[in-house]
Amino acid sequence: MVLGQGILYIVACLLEVFSFIPRKYLIRHGGLGGQMGVENVNLYYAYAFEKCMEGAVLAPKKISLITFAMDSLNSDSSRKKLYGVQMLHKLLKMEQLRTKTITKLTNDTKTVASLFDMLDWTSDRDSEIRLFAAKVTAELAGSLRVVQIPGTTQLVASLLDTDHQQTTRDHFLFIDSQVGREDSPIQQDGMGQQNSPVLKYLKQMVIYCLIPVDEPSNVDEQNSCMVRCWKQITKCWSVPEEEPSTDQDFLPVQGLIILERLANFDLGNCMEISRTGLISKMIDFTSYRNHMISTNEAHQIMLASLSLRVLRRLASTEGKLGVTLRQQILEHTFILSNLAEIMDDNGNSHELKQLAAEILKNLAMDRNTSADIGHIRVIISRASPTISVYDSQYWNLGIFIQKLSPTDSLAKLPMDENLKPGLFGLHFWG
Repeated sequence: MVLGQGILYIVACLLEVFSFIPRKYLIRHGGLGGQMGVENVNLYYAYAFEKCMEGAVLAPKKISLITFAMDSLNSDSSRKKLYGVQMLHKLLKMEQLRTKTITKLTNDTKTVASLFDMLDWTSDRDSEIRLFAAKVTAELAGSLRVVQIPGTTQLVASLLDTDHQQTTRDHFLFIDSQVGREDSPIQQDGMGQQNSPVLKYLKQMVIYCLIPVDEPSNVDEQNSCMVRCWKQITKCWSVPEEEPSTDQDFLPVQGLIILERLANFDLGNCMEISRTGLISKMIDFTSYRNHMISTNEAHQIMLASLSLRVLRRLASTEGKLGVTLRQQILEHTFILSNLAEIMDDNGNSHELKQLAAEILKNLAMDRNTSADIGHIRVIISRASPTISVYDSQYWNLGIFIQKLSPTDSLAKLPMDENLKPGLFGLHFWG
C-alpha cells in the first residue's frame, strides 16, 4: 500500500512538472497573450483541479473555458472577475467558439446583469475590468433585448460620461494591488500545490533544458539546422505578446458601439435608448464645440461617426415610435447646426457627410418635421456649391430626383414657391 502511494506520488510529480506543455499550448492556441494570459490559464488549471476533486477522481468531467469564465465573472472576487471577463472577450473573438459563447451568455441573465453592473465601476483600480466588460457587452449587444434587464441603458450611459484616458494595461500592478485585498481559495490551493521545493527544482531544470536562453553565437552556429530548429520550437512554445491598445480601447467609444448594436437589433432597445437622455448626449458628440479633456483627434472622429450612426438608425425607425424618436432628435437645439458644420467642413470624410445627409433625409420624412427643417436657414448658409442628389423620399418638401452641376442654382428646381424653404434646409452632398 505504501509503495503504491509512493509510486502514485512520483507519477503525480512528473505530470505536474510537464503540465507546462498543455498550458503553453492552451495559451498560444487560445489567443491568450502576456502575463494575464498565463494567469488565466493557471487559474483555469486550479479551477479544473478543484472541480475534479469535488467528486470521484476518475469520473469524467467536462470543464469548458466558457463555464470557467462565467463562474469567475459571477464570483465575489474582483481578481477572478477580471480573469473571467478577459477570457470571455478572447472566446468571443474566436470564430469557432463565438456562437456558442454568445448563446450561453444570453441565456444566463445573471451573467449578463453582472456584465452591465461592471460598466458602472468607476474606481481607478477597476478600470481594466470595466474596459473588458464594455468590450464583452459590445460583442453581445447585437443579441440582447435590454428591456429584460432593467436599468441597463443607464449603465451604458455611464460609459459616455467618463472623461478618463485610455486604460493603461499594467497587469502586474493590478495583480499586486489585488493580492493584499483578497486571495481566492482556488488560487491558494493551486499555489500551495505548486510551491513544493522539489517541484520548483524539477520545473526549473526542465525549463532550462527545453527552452534555451538567447546567447551570442557565431555565424556557423546560427546557420546550423539545429539552431534553426531550436528557434522554431522556442517560437511555437513561447507566450504570445499581449494585444496592444487601440483607439477603440476608450470607454465612450465602446459605449457608442454598444448603443449602435442594441439599436440595430431590436426596436424595444431603441425605445429604451430614447428614455435615458442618450439622444442629447450623442448629438453633443457630433458638435465641434464638444471637447472632452482626454479625447484626441482619432477619438473625436470615432465618437462623431458612431453617434451619427446611432442617430441615423433612430431617425429611420418607422411607425409611431419613429415619429416620436425624430421629434426627440429635433428637440435638441443644436442638431441642425451640428449637421451643417459636418457637411460644411471640407476636412471631414465623405462618410461623415453622408451620415449627416441621411439623418436630415430621415428627419424630413414627417410633414411636420420637414416644415421645421425648412424654416431653419442655418443649413443653406453653410452649404457650398457641389453636386447634389435628391431622392424621391423628399416628396413632402417638393424635391425631385435631379442632379445639378456645381454651377446650377437651387432656384432652377421646378417646385411650388411655398416649398422652397424646405429645399433650402436640405442641401445634401451626394
